Amino acid sequence: MKKGINRREIDIIINEKQNQGYTKQEIFNELQDNYFDKKTLAIIIANTVSIQRKKRYNVLNATFIVLFFIASMFKIFSILLLFEKISMILVVSVISLSINFWFIYQIFKCRPFVYSFLGLLIFVQIFRFTLQAEYISIWNGFEIGFYAIVGILSFIVKSKLFPNYLLFRPEHDKNGNVAFD
Repeated sequence: MKKGINRREIDIIINEKQNQGYTKQEIFNELQDNYFDKKTLAIIIANTVSIQRKKRYNVLNATFIVLFFIASMFKIFSILLLFEKISMILVVSVISLSINFWFIYQIFKCRPFVYSFLGLLIFVQIFRFTLQAEYISIWNGFEIGFYAIVGILSFIVKSKLFPNYLLFRPEHDKNGNVAFD
C-alpha cells in the first residue's frame, strides 16, 4: 500500500540501505512503489550524500564549517562595532548567531541547497560591501578575502559531495528523471 512522504522515515531508510551497499538508483527503484510522490522521493534521495563521499570529503566539509563559524564571528564583531546601545547589540547578535547556527546544523546534515545559498549570500554581501565602502582598509580587505574563500569553498564542497546537483536542484537525465550519482 502506498503512503505519503515522511522525510525522517525516508532519511533513515536511505542511510540503512547505503550502509548495506545499495546505490541511490537501487534505493529509488526499491522505494518508488511504496510512496505516492516519486518525484519528491527522487529529490530526497538525490539530496542525500552518499556514505563514501561523506567519508572522503569529511575534512573538507569540517574545514568549511570551521571557516563559516569564523566568518560568522567576524560578522558578530562587525555588529558589535556598529551598534552603540547594548540592548540592540544583544538582540541583533542573538538573531545573527541563531541563523548562523541553523546554517551550521544544515551543513552538518549535508543539505545541498545550503551550500549554494551560503555561497551566493556571501558573494552578494561582498559585492554590497564593496559598492557601499568609500575606503577599504587592510582589515576590510582581509575580511573580504576571507569571505571570498569561504564562499568559494562552499561551492567546492557542494560540488564534491553532490556532483549531480545544480545550483538549487538535482540534475535530470535526458528522460527528465533525477540523475543520481
